Amino acid sequence: MQPLRTWLFAPGHEGRKVKKALESLTGPSERFASPDMVILDWEDAVPGARKDDARAVSLEALAGLSIKHRHRTAIRVNHPETEFFADDLAALAGEFLGAVLLPKAERTSEIESLVGLDLPIMVIIESALGVEKAFELCASHPQVKYAAFGPLDLLADLGGEWTPGSEETLYARQRLAIAARAAGLAAALDGPYPKLRDLEGLLEDTSRARRMGYDGRLLIHPAQVAVVADAFAPSDEELNFAERVLAAAALGEQEGRGAVSVDGRFIDPPVVRWAESVVAAKRS
Repeated sequence: MQPLRTWLFAPGHEGRKVKKALESLTGPSERFASPDMVILDWEDAVPGARKDDARAVSLEALAGLSIKHRHRTAIRVNHPETEFFADDLAALAGEFLGAVLLPKAERTSEIESLVGLDLPIMVIIESALGVEKAFELCASHPQVKYAAFGPLDLLADLGGEWTPGSEETLYARQRLAIAARAAGLAAALDGPYPKLRDLEGLLEDTSRARRMGYDGRLLIHPAQVAVVADAFAPSDEELNFAERVLAAAALGEQEGRGAVSVDGRFIDPPVVRWAESVVAAKRS
């Protein structure tokens, strides 16, 4: 299965952006790379007066997609406590999608309200309570397949301020990655990087997320897709080292040696598992 590393948002009520985002699933354009997933947003990106438009525009656009490309689309619905949720739920009944996204997840009852759609669910952790209940939410139901981090809403809840270095969200960010792994989810996704033109900062921050155990990232502009995809793909240097680790480990086992080293680095089972994951990621 192809890794789902890049999840690109498009506001569900803006027909032009929805059309372009869905067209990007068929392949890269002259300017932008193709994302792994497109998220049509019915929540924060849509004013209250345009919620009906978001549903209508999104579903009309989705109707023209093949099953293959529908599998690479998702909808972020409004929170179950809002006046918009019941209509979101009704609109999605019987629809086939790659995922439905639950924003500001805090309680297992919120997840249960989406189970009837029979779609993979992503929980987005965006509040102090959500962070505290991260594992409970991730492990709450078999349909929960993905978890994502929402740094800006979390900081708004805390009264904090986002910075490009992300030090202020380090604890919560790491906790979600651990919770998703412990719950056996398909992927943990880092949250959006809000400085749209700072692609160098995006690369650095995404590389940090990968080192923390994240599998992909939510994106808010097509220009971010290629940068994030590159950050999550193993570099040639990493792949070379990983292949030499596996070769050395195999030789050590064949010769009955309990310990081996590569480039002066002690190679033990955790390093071998890392090398195997790097080689597997390169092949995918």
